[in-house]
Amino acid sequence: MRIAQIAPLAEPVPPMRYGGTERVVSWLAEELVRRGHDVTLFAAGTSQTSATLVPVVERPVRRGSADYDLLAWHCLQAGLAQSHAGEFDVMHLHLDALGLAACRGTATPVLTTLHGRLDAPGTPELLAHYDDHPLVSISRSQREPVVESFDEAQAAVSSVLQNERERAVRIDSSDSRFNAWMERSFADLHLLVTNTDTGPYPYAGVPWSCTLFGRDGLITALESLWVAPEIARGVLARLAAYQATHVDEATDAEPGKILHETRSGELAATREIPFGRYYGSVDATPLFLMLLAAYAERSADLAFVRAIWPAAERALEWMDAYGDRDGDGFARVHRERARPAPSGVEGLLQRGVPCRRYAGRRTHRAVRGAGVCVRRPLRHGAPRVPAGPRGAGRPADGPRIGAATAIRGSVLV
Repeated sequence: MRIAQIAPLAEPVPPMRYGGTERVVSWLAEELVRRGHDVTLFAAGTSQTSATLVPVVERPVRRGSADYDLLAWHCLQAGLAQSHAGEFDVMHLHLDALGLAACRGTATPVLTTLHGRLDAPGTPELLAHYDDHPLVSISRSQREPVVESFDEAQAAVSSVLQNERERAVRIDSSDSRFNAWMERSFADLHLLVTNTDTGPYPYAGVPWSCTLFGRDGLITALESLWVAPEIARGVLARLAAYQATHVDEATDAEPGKILHETRSGELAATREIPFGRYYGSVDATPLFLMLLAAYAERSADLAFVRAIWPAAERALEWMDAYGDRDGDGFARVHRERARPAPSGVEGLLQRGVPCRRYAGRRTHRAVRGAGVCVRRPLRHGAPRVPAGPRGAGRPADGPRIGAATAIRGSVLV
């Protein structure tokens, strides 16, 4: 068949950065070509495709460029595709509502995939007007009706927030600024806490990090443990359910390791990025054990602690078997395959470059590279001697202890 694919012009096909629609169009075009169809792609000129490319515009029309007027370019693109309609057996548009109006009455069959929301103001009326046009949705969820209006949803959220205020610890002072700060902090924490099937979990942030992060959730649970221990329980239960069970180099998973991040978008589902369930953090696993010990002390919920104890044992085994392979007291991420050196602060840390802000400070926790060392507090003036292959120092009279051994001896037992 002769098939025309008409893609948005904001990004190339496939996109170099995030661009969900352009990526879907790329997958469709490549698979259709692989199956022997004659595919023509109307897209930005920098697109890379096995199909015949019709460059509607020389480069992607990204927001902020001097010639940015995406609507005008899409109108031109739809008109261009319509003028060549007789050359194709079917035309597949990905321009949402614009494609409905542009190609109505064309003799060639036209199919439109709607990539956006179907409940946006005016969209239901538009779809009703073009009820004879073949439409494809991108997911089942997209077709589900939205049962609440914005006002109804806002009222429901406000009611839940008020109920949470009434049952939460309340802190008042004579300083109105302090009271406002506490109220805002409470509201922000409530905004990020999401109810999961294992209990409440504080997501990392809005918008891009509105998902489950191991380290962020653990630290938030530790900081709010004295006022909301149920958050800690939810975090522990969820991370125990997501604990790694096998070695997977693509996601840095190792048995017993605690999750760093999870994503559910199309890039994660197709493993183009490793964040479906990604385990590439070194500190989430010891933080998990620290939170479990603190929660047990704060809540005395021993039934939950016993239920989750196998996850704690697996986390301790990871620290001994994988995290601290050389026995120097540091837990590190060990990758079996080379990866490009990261940039920014992460790259500096992994190369062992000291951070100026912490230079010269004495602390009970030594941070070097991407590792966490558990050892005794440093005494002022204690001489230091080299220790380990990376030269990490320790007090001359203070014995080093393995990270897992230290936690077993001083926290959990």
